Amino acid sequence: LQFQAENIAASIVNNASFNCLATKVIVTSADWPDRDRFMTMIEQKLQQIPRLYAYYPGAAERWRRFADADPDDSEYLPWKLMRDTDPAQSPQLFQEESFVCVCAETTFKATSAAEFLERAVEFVNRDVWGTLCATMTVPDAFRKSERSTLERCIGKLKYGAVGINHWPALNYAFMSTPWGGAPGATLQDVVSGMGNVHNTYFLAGVEKTVLSGPLTLFPQPVWFPSHPNPEAVGWRLLDMYTNPSLGNLLRTGLTVALK
Repeated sequence: LQFQAENIAASIVNNASFNCLATKVIVTSADWPDRDRFMTMIEQKLQQIPRLYAYYPGAAERWRRFADADPDDSEYLPWKLMRDTDPAQSPQLFQEESFVCVCAETTFKATSAAEFLERAVEFVNRDVWGTLCATMTVPDAFRKSERSTLERCIGKLKYGAVGINHWPALNYAFMSTPWGGAPGATLQDVVSGMGNVHNTYFLAGVEKTVLSGPLTLFPQPVWFPSHPNPEAVGWRLLDMYTNPSLGNLLRTGLTVALK
């Protein structure tokens, strides 16, 4: 839970949340016993992360509108997690992209994990604006026992990039994978864009890219705010780019793993 809590927090705060792929909506099951505990973990992670300068024009005004409150600092906006929100009462959180550091959680009941996943996919397809990227958090036991349900739900998601247990920013960062909104956009209803970029291998007819990984990773992902050596890793990656070699690869790996 701690890993996934920071995983979500990282996806909210990266670049002060001025990302088209920043997490803006979290969907949880009301019947999950650890729901409150998990959401509190995310809040605690956010509280531990220093605020970043809100450089994007109009950020403070959008924060006020989407958070329905006044920030205590209009230049360094607080990370805002709005729990147990009702899409009918706060439609702007689900039908518009805030492009600011406000994230909403909503929840509904389900008789089983499989039913919840089916309902969650239906909900985000129907009631959440945008088709760029989405993440599913999938425990290993569910992956084994409900494989067909999982595959069906991945197929039904109307999103151009899907991450299983990990932030779809990786789909973007790999560069070789196609990146764009779900197919079907038009000039009259462009949603998250038409076509895709990157796609090094010139794949045709792409519906979505799917990145799947385990619930936790070692070493700690360098994009996590608590990673101790992000700048050093950046320099090592530059060394790898300018002088590709096994030695530089090993040095990069060691720098990522060092604490």
